[in-house]
Order: sequence, then C-alpha cells, then structure tokens
Amino acid sequence: EVGEARWIDVPALRINDLVREHFEDHTLAYMAIDVEGLDLDLLRDFDFEATRPWLVQAEPSEHHLPKNSERINEHMQSVGYGLIAKTDVNLIFCDQAPTRQA
Repeated sequence: EVGEARWIDVPALRINDLVREHFEDHTLAYMAIDVEGLDLDLLRDFDFEATRPWLVQAEPSEHHLPKNSERINEHMQSVGYGLIAKTDVNLIFCDQAPTRQA
C-alpha cells in the first residue's frame, strides 16, 4: 500500500561539503558516483586534494553522452587515478598515489 504523497524540501549540498561533514575523520575507501549524466561535473568539482578515496566508480552514461567515458578517464588520470575496470555501465578507478597507510 502506498502512503500519502507529500513534498519535502531538501537543501542542495555540494559533494565536498557532504564529505567534509560526514567523513572528515574517516578514510573514504570507495566512492560510487551515479548522477544520471552529471558524473563528470561532480568529479570535476570533487576536491581530490582534500579527500582521496582508494576507489572511485562512475557511470559515464554513454547511451546519451557519447565519448563521456573518455572524458571521465582523462579527468581521473589528471587527478592521479588509473582505470582498473570497466563494466557495461561503470568505470572503476584506483588511486595511483604512492602507497599510504590504511
């Protein structure tokens, strides 16, 4: 049974603010991005200097953004991540920075 429908206003929050607020004292091991065609925009906004997840997954949405996988891969390489896996719908990157403590 479906309950009563209602609107809930939720303030917009940038990803760096979200990470700072909820993960400041923790190592972010895995970050999955899936924002329906806006993954590259979000990855460009993400502060990889302040927070370096070990693994990053992104959905390039090639079906409506041709060559977006290439653009995402180029950006991730520019911030020190290497492509380690590709599924039908996702790219997975690993931090290529020197070994660090867990």
